[in-house]
Amino acid sequence: DHSEKKSTGAGANSQLDPQQFSYEIFTADDQQLSLKYPKDWIKSEIGNPSSVISKEIVDKYKIKYPLLVSLSSSDKLIQISLMYYEFKTGQTPEQVIAELLEVAKTQGVTAETIDQKNSSSSAIIESKYVAKDLKLRVKEKILFLPASGEKQPAYIASISVLEKDWREYGAVANYVLDSAKLAKMNDNDIPASSVGTATQTADINDKKDTSADSTNSAQSNTGNAGLGAISNFTE
Repeated sequence: DHSEKKSTGAGANSQLDPQQFSYEIFTADDQQLSLKYPKDWIKSEIGNPSSVISKEIVDKYKIKYPLLVSLSSSDKLIQISLMYYEFKTGQTPEQVIAELLEVAKTQGVTAETIDQKNSSSSAIIESKYVAKDLKLRVKEKILFLPASGEKQPAYIASISVLEKDWREYGAVANYVLDSAKLAKMNDNDIPASSVGTATQTADINDKKDTSADSTNSAQSNTGNAGLGAISNFTE
């Protein structure tokens, strides 16, 4: 991991400018994917995914959970997660999304897809989730690695926000998802801002990063309820 420096920025109750945060760059152990996340948020790794997802699901999809980043307080819950899955070779993005929605149901999560866009090697999905009486807005990016035999590996980057805070953090969600890149990325990557309801985003290729003071808060133990991270919201 390494960090990017940023300068201060404003933002209170309106939509936050992603440029006001300082970012760390996470790189997966296999060097296949990198992702930016706010460096002042609480970072962890779920070494045993079965602690937050049913073992049956973990074993079926060979799930790994290399990154969970949280910002939580008495009235806010925002989480960024990165997970690794193995699907069956030959499935389209649409089929994978449908399969993951079924997985969500088995874990007690109610999901409603708001919008999605697919390419041959990636997909962006924005959804509404209800888990343990929490109403969440979840936006995710699925990035497919080259198939190997009968397995189709993929990384799923997710950001989950309480529904009431989505307007405030929607542009941050787009920034984080746009930063999720495979080492060998196809040209048909989908801009996160082209999917769903958050309209403001930042051009991560052309803008320099800036930073704002941030208060570290205790990490929530509620997990992440995205398609790629069905965890202990349901415990």
